Amino acid sequence: MIQSRNRTDGCDQLIKFSGVAAGQACTVVLRGATSQMVEEAERSLHDALSVLSQTVKETRVTLGGGCAEMLMSCQVDEAARTVRGKKALAVEGFARALRQESLPRQGVVKRS
Repeated sequence: MIQSRNRTDGCDQLIKFSGVAAGQACTVVLRGATSQMVEEAERSLHDALSVLSQTVKETRVTLGGGCAEMLMSCQVDEAARTVRGKKALAVEGFARALRQESLPRQGVVKRS
């Protein structure tokens, strides 16, 4: 069964495939206005299937997007509470640096 519906934010359309028994194969037909669009869709589908396959094989995950840095920052902040004097400022500064490193950066490129 194939269901197509719009995302709640209105940006894209979701296509849901279901009803294929475990161990069965199915065919996905990709269409696009240009060969580049079809190739990109094929790469995206391959990536999604690879992630799904790995997730089924290995259910443990490592969170990304700065998660490790934020967790380290929280631990360093907690440790800073036990330190006194100027050393506490240095430890707090390190925690702040970890938080800043985990934030996404927007690069601006000037073109002349």
